[in-house]
Amino acid sequence: VVLNRVLDVVQKIFTADAVSLMEYDETRHVVATVMARGLISNEMLHYGCLPGEDVPGHVFSGGEPVKIDDLVSASEGLPAAAQEKGLRSLVSVPLLARGRSLGVLTVFSTRPAAFSEEDMDLLHTFASQAALAIDTADLYGKEHRVASILQESILPQSLPEYPEIEAASVYLPAGQEAEIGGDYFDLFKAPDGSVVLAIGDVCGKGVEAATKTSMIKFSVRALVAAGLGPDRVLSEVNRMIAESGQPSDIVTLWVGMIDTGTGSLRYANGGHPPALLWRTGPGTSERLGTTGPLLGAFSDAAYEEAAVVLEHGDLVLLYTDGVTEARRGNRFFGEGRVRRALAKGSTAAEVVDGLLSALDAFVPGNLRDDAAVLAVRLKEQESSGSA
Repeated sequence: VVLNRVLDVVQKIFTADAVSLMEYDETRHVVATVMARGLISNEMLHYGCLPGEDVPGHVFSGGEPVKIDDLVSASEGLPAAAQEKGLRSLVSVPLLARGRSLGVLTVFSTRPAAFSEEDMDLLHTFASQAALAIDTADLYGKEHRVASILQESILPQSLPEYPEIEAASVYLPAGQEAEIGGDYFDLFKAPDGSVVLAIGDVCGKGVEAATKTSMIKFSVRALVAAGLGPDRVLSEVNRMIAESGQPSDIVTLWVGMIDTGTGSLRYANGGHPPALLWRTGPGTSERLGTTGPLLGAFSDAAYEEAAVVLEHGDLVLLYTDGVTEARRGNRFFGEGRVRRALAKGSTAAEVVDGLLSALDAFVPGNLRDDAAVLAVRLKEQESSGSA
């Protein structure tokens, strides 16, 4: 998009018959055409040269513009290829950004001496601004790729399947071109066989948020593997964040452990939206509230552990605040709509799908914040017939 806009502006300002943008290819170690338009031959479109060679190579290495008033005598390189297309003059300027050369921008005309010294200075000035935009777009692209890879390691591609439970999840990024966010959820087994549920929300976007989220996810897993319960897991993660992060590094985190044999759910909630427990028998929902403050504010914050007993068929629904704080005008989606979606589903997948449908119906367009949902249902015991 940025490259196209650069060529659009240049072609209009200079009434150029052709324009070419070349960038340095670090893999091939050549300055090569990445985009061109106008009277461009196939040779010009795929042209490349070493730094210091030919007109583009000299401009790239030297960092100074070059103006050629007549290409009629050109016998090699880019000037010769341009002359064969009927182009008679050119101006080539470096793309300099943040102290380094990114490539070369060249305009061509079918008229000899079509460009003045003022034109060359103007193109040189424009190229500096264009180079900064190109470099920024490239940096964003690299950051976004890194963040995407990080988030792929944070959010499971598919939930593990355990015979004692059924589970379903969804992650909804905000907007169409949104940065990677800090929402995460996890489902795994502790060494004692308990099923561990975790969901969290890290403040921020991009690589920084994704890196913190990845650290938290694997810290939770490591602490559970070391035998710590939900309250101690939150305490240790809180201490780690408070001692190593910034005052603005605020995290919400919910960790629970289900003993599928007894149905006991032990959990701790550090400032996260309360989990909802659906009781299949009476058809009612219960709110599993917070047991401690947001993580990261105070290293010695205290976290308590709470417990409930699940009956077979009961379902636990976890979600981030991107769900309840989804807006339509000045109205929030709210916990009430989450509860209604919870009541309409008989399986974990139906609950998640129903909540997603309710969000789609409530919010016109894209969400303002990322949203993550995890539903876990304790399976009903299968009755065994007698022989």
